[in-house]
Amino acid sequence: MSATVITIVAGKQAPLDDKTLEKASALVKSLGVDSVSCDVLNRGIAADVKTNAGGAGLEKALREKFASFGAYDVFVQEDNTHRRKKLLVADMDATMVEGETLDEIAARLNLKDKIAPITAKAMRGEIDFEEALRMRVGLLKDKPVSALFETLEAMRYSAGAKTLVGTMARHGARCVLISGGFDLFTGRVAQTLGFHANIGNRLGIEGDRLTGDVIPSSTKMPRRRRWRKNPASSASTPNRPPPPWAMARMIFPCCKPQAQASATSASPPLWRRRRSRYAIPTLALSCICRAIARKKSRYKKPAVKAGPLS
Repeated sequence: MSATVITIVAGKQAPLDDKTLEKASALVKSLGVDSVSCDVLNRGIAADVKTNAGGAGLEKALREKFASFGAYDVFVQEDNTHRRKKLLVADMDATMVEGETLDEIAARLNLKDKIAPITAKAMRGEIDFEEALRMRVGLLKDKPVSALFETLEAMRYSAGAKTLVGTMARHGARCVLISGGFDLFTGRVAQTLGFHANIGNRLGIEGDRLTGDVIPSSTKMPRRRRWRKNPASSASTPNRPPPPWAMARMIFPCCKPQAQASATSASPPLWRRRRSRYAIPTLALSCICRAIARKKSRYKKPAVKAGPLS
């Protein structure tokens, strides 16, 4: 029989006290669930509310119940061995870093008014992503390469990103950064945050000018077969099957911050949108560590070096 866990994470403005946990337990019981217990991950900050009942219907009902729970981030999921992930695949723009790097480059070249609308249409699905990328990069033709390095130095990282990646890596997860953007940026971000590998496209350059061309990454995705054959980068062993590949988008489907998006971002990032299944509307990315049952004492910032995907 499946079980369900509701992870509640609090910020400084609304600490997680016993009264709040009692309220959470009452919400669970209001759905006809009798067996409810609480496991404190970090007193005043995070706790698991667990029940032996489960199923997609119950999870949906719990998400609806906790949607207006207050100034907390709440994760509802099945409580099983897959809760502790072995693979972190993360997007870069508006996820690990604030804003869209191509739009930031455009702003420095006074092309924001031309490039940002194309980005917005691509994010809404109105234009094919690859075509939108070619259109935007084409507008950079004959522009100075120096704009790339200026954007790189001004890049800002999302709150909690470094702790999230470091914690996952410390506990044996393979961490890969993947972007439709450019390897000049993914390489720096991966190195800084502690990803094991990074994948990105390359901008065409001649001398000190951009050619307006996109050179696709030589890495083809998905790479499931290679991951499974490499024990260092997979949870697969003779006695343990690999985790569900549905987890390969990030840790949860669609985890991206809205309040911290840069002013030049064409659309708000996704991981603070409450309509997302696992949105983080209140706190930092590091609170995902709570959702995968990592206590504060087990957090760690990265000490690994980024390298090629193998």
